[in-house]
Amino acid sequence: MADMITLTPQPIRLALTNGIAQRQAIYLATDVSGYDVLDMELVVPALEGTTPQLAISVVTGMQVQTEDGWIKAGGFNSSSLITASNTSSMITIGNNSSSGASLLRYVRWDVTSFGGTSAFATFFIRGMARKLA
Repeated sequence: MADMITLTPQPIRLALTNGIAQRQAIYLATDVSGYDVLDMELVVPALEGTTPQLAISVVTGMQVQTEDGWIKAGGFNSSSLITASNTSSMITIGNNSSSGASLLRYVRWDVTSFGGTSAFATFFIRGMARKLA
């Protein structure tokens, strides 16, 4: 059985002035302990500024009290940076997935690279969570 899952309840707007590495607040992490596989889609409807570049990953961890122990579960558009608006990218995370990454109890988004001049980005992440057995 599959359930709809979203890591961003509404579109997220990033500004380069907030830093090149930004991460979803730990208290907003999504509990995925009841699932084995996540099929996630990243949609970037707006990427603005001069030569903007964006890379977003999904990280997974066992607790939501500290930043310790969070690991990368997979990266969207892993072969290159996102450089244009109206871009989407898919990733499968968990057991039996092409990324080979395992899911821990919680997941959240992580901006691993964000560059350009006066850059702004708007994105959202949604998908399906599946239990294999």
